[in-house]
Formats: sequence, structure tokens, C-alpha cells
Amino acid sequence: MAHCEICGTKMIQGRGRARRTCSGACRQAAHRRRQAAEVATLRQAATQPAPAPISPSAPDDTPAGRIRAAGQALAAAAEHAATAAEEGAYRHASLTALQRHYDDLVTAVCAAMPAEPSRNKPAPVAKLPHPAAPAATPEPKPSRNEPATAAPAAAPLPTWDTTAIKPVPQRLPKKRARAVLDAAELVRAPDYRDSHTWILRSGDTLIGYVVPSYGGASRSGRNGWTGLLGGTPGPRCNGRDGAKLDLATRWLQVVTAAPRR
Repeated sequence: MAHCEICGTKMIQGRGRARRTCSGACRQAAHRRRQAAEVATLRQAATQPAPAPISPSAPDDTPAGRIRAAGQALAAAAEHAATAAEEGAYRHASLTALQRHYDDLVTAVCAAMPAEPSRNKPAPVAKLPHPAAPAATPEPKPSRNEPATAAPAAAPLPTWDTTAIKPVPQRLPKKRARAVLDAAELVRAPDYRDSHTWILRSGDTLIGYVVPSYGGASRSGRNGWTGLLGGTPGPRCNGRDGAKLDLATRWLQVVTAAPRR
């Protein structure tokens, strides 16, 4: 038969976990007793001084000696912290000492490692002697009797005879034709100052010309712009962009059409 651990009253145990007290008052008294015992244990552990770190008899100032000393101090602090944890005394001083010795060990290891070059700092480059600069050869002056050499002429723009895609019915896929038009650009013709003509081309494919339309009452005589596709003019447009759009539309219709038999 069990007895109450507070008042000693006999208790009849039933099923389940065995009871240690006979009533609620005894249960509270047992709880206060356990709390008092834990507080006494914590006070006793707090009054014990932390063990001094183990240091070698002769100080070793080499990198290996510093790492060894820091490791021994860290091991002693870890043992003291584990003992305090087992006794229920989680003292802040023990954890602080453990962190401090760990930092000392990391510092000693980092100091012993060779420094690596920074990624942002370029490696030193060996300086080589500068070779002697060759003497400048004076350019021969043209003789008065020799004709001056003309500057190289610019590459001529493509014409209808050398264009990659000729504006004739050839059943060209619409996807490819639209890609050609997307890359097309409007550039000035070589004789732009006299003719005011623009060339619409895409790479080595000449799509057509955008020329001014005459017949108006303005001082220059121009009354708009028109597109020339294979020599065939299109409708008159008020602006150059409109003539360019009409020219591109007619070129797309022509090259995607089926060839005539």
C-alpha cells in the first residue's frame, strides 16, 4: 500500500499512474518542496568558480601553439558549461566564457592561415622592359608631277539587278517576308541633294524607292510622296512614312504571290 509523501496517509492505488499525494493540498506542498530544492541547487552551482583554462607550462607563441592553447581553453569552458547544465544551473557566465574561448580559437586559426589575394584586387603583374619604339618612317611626299591618289569610293547601294529578293511573284513565305520588312530601313540615296530620293532596303535586299511627287502649287513643286516598286509608282501620300508603308505593303503582296506561268 502506498503512502502520501507529505503527510504519510495510506492510499489505495487504482489503475493508471501511481499517486504520490493523497489530496490537492499535499500535491501543492510537494510542488513547493521540489521548487525549493531546485533553487538551492542553482544557488550552490552559482557559487562555484569556473575552472581556469588550461595553459601550457611554457607559452608557445607560434601559430600552432596559439591554436593549441585556444583549443584547450575552449574544451575546459565547454566541460564547465556541460556540468552546469547537468546540475540545472544555466549560468550566463558559463555561456559567455564558452563564446569568448570559441572566438579566441577562431582568431588564432585565421591568423595562422596564409592571406588569400582579394578577388577585386588584381594580381601583381611583373613589369617587363619596354621595347624600344621603332623609328618613325617619314611618309614620302607626293611628287608634283604625280597625280594625287583619289580617296576610295564608298560601296555602291544594291540595285534591282543585284538585290537578294527581287520584287517579282515568287511565293515567298509571309513569315520570311515580314521579317525582311521588320529589318528594313529608309536611307538617303547618293544623289539625295538633287533628287530628294530615299531608298527602302533590308540588308542586301532593295525593296524600293520613296520619291517626291510633283504637281502642287508650292514653291518647290512637291505635293507629296510616292513609292516606286520595280519602277511602278504607287498612290500619292502626304508624308514620307505613308509612302514607305504603301511601298512595303505592295512589296509583300508581290513577293508572296504565286509566279505566273
